[in-house]
Amino acid sequence: MTQKQLARRAGISQQHVALLEKDGSQAELRTLTKVTEALECTLAVLVSPRDKLSRMIRKQAEKVAGKRLSKVMGNMALEGQEPSSAMSKRLLEDEIKNLSIKPSSELWEE
Repeated sequence: MTQKQLARRAGISQQHVALLEKDGSQAELRTLTKVTEALECTLAVLVSPRDKLSRMIRKQAEKVAGKRLSKVMGNMALEGQEPSSAMSKRLLEDEIKNLSIKPSSELWEE
């Protein structure tokens, strides 16, 4: 099928078809639907995570736990009660673990 034929079947211009062939990344969903229908195809959109869910949760838990502990550690330092480096690491890991075990929508607020 030529561009001109596809354009006529889809109800768009031949120039638009040429542009889609060149760089379809800027196509509107409505236009893609017209083109796929003209080709007697079904448009399928796939949303696929870039990483495993467990890794995404862990990474976000690390971010949230780090921010939370940073605030607490700052207050403790002001009061002369800052824990040792080893204890700080353990507290951080505990918070990450707690956030990761039962992730809630709160995890994604930050």
